[in-house]
Amino acid sequence: MARRTLAAKYEAYHAAQSFQPQIPCYNKDAKEIYHDVEPVEEEVEKPAESSSAPPASFAPAEGAALPAVFPLASSGPAAAVADEPVQAVDIV
Repeated sequence: MARRTLAAKYEAYHAAQSFQPQIPCYNKDAKEIYHDVEPVEEEVEKPAESSSAPPASFAPAEGAALPAVFPLASSGPAAAVADEPVQAVDIV
């Protein structure tokens, strides 16, 4: 019924937009409607051997200048905000 209604009213519009609407049926497409997917077993990754040296891809090239690191400006600890109930003016 829904397919016929869409075809009667919006067929020209969908053709102009190159859009094909999908109309799932609860009998045929229950997995898609209810997002019922089969569980996938995840592979457990083995922990890599830890070493103190970084990988070669992170090592800077010889003679390459390192970028300057600027410290972040800090204005001290954050100011405390009083705990107040929500007013009607705040909602509007």
